[in-house]
Amino acid sequence: MRRKTFSPAFITAILLAVTAAIFALAFYLQGSNVRALYGSGIREAVYEVNDLTGRTEEVLAGRELAPVLRLAARLDALSAAGVLH
Repeated sequence: MRRKTFSPAFITAILLAVTAAIFALAFYLQGSNVRALYGSGIREAVYEVNDLTGRTEEVLAGRELAPVLRLAARLDALSAAGVLH
């Protein structure tokens, strides 16, 4: 009596489906964690980081300490958004 075996194509399809499910779960968990940290305003935070980094040269050219410290503090507060960007 011959033993039934699965074809290599079927096993490959199963492994690809499991891998895709794991990736989908990881991306979902990452997105939910970001939403938990920043709420639904993560998009605004990324735009703010873009705006702040665009103004960095003009703030540094002013040679005043207070605006530089404000810029650095705001960028530090938005560091996770900067990492995502």
